[in-house]
Amino acid sequence: MLEQMVGHILDLQWLWSTVSDEKLMSLCREYPALYRYGLLMEEAAEAESKKAKTSYGHLPPLPDSVKATVAQLLTEGATIERGLQTIIDGREQRDMWLEIEIMDSHHEHWVTQFAGLANLLRTANVPRETQVMIMRIFKPMAQRINYLHAQVFAK
Repeated sequence: MLEQMVGHILDLQWLWSTVSDEKLMSLCREYPALYRYGLLMEEAAEAESKKAKTSYGHLPPLPDSVKATVAQLLTEGATIERGLQTIIDGREQRDMWLEIEIMDSHHEHWVTQFAGLANLLRTANVPRETQVMIMRIFKPMAQRINYLHAQVFAK
C-alpha cells in the first residue's frame, strides 16, 4: 500500500499535520481509508524509530535541487494517476475530451521529467544506492501511469 500511496504522501502529511483534530476525526469518519493510512504511517514510523540504524541512514540527504524535482514528480504523478482514473471512471457518464487533452499534456510533461530523473541524480552526484532506491519508487508509479494512459487512449 505504501508503494501505491507514495505520490500522495506529501499531501497527506500536510493534511495530517495541519488540520485540526476535530476536522481530522470528521475526515477519518467520512473516509475510513484516511484513518487506515494514518495508522499505517504511524506503524511505519514506529518501526523505523525502533531500528538502531536504518538501512539507508549512512546516505547523505538529497541536494535541494533534486528534492524539489522528486517532490514535484511524486505530486504530479499522483495527480495524473487520479486524473486518468477519473477519466476512466467517468467516461460512460459524459464526454471527457477536454480532461483527456489536459491529462495527455500532463502525462507527456511528466514522462519527460521522469526520463531526465536518472541523469539529474547522476549529475547531482547522488550516491548510486540512493539513485537505485529512488528509481524503485518511481518505476512502479510510471508503470501505473502508463497503464492508465494506455487505457484512456485505447478507447
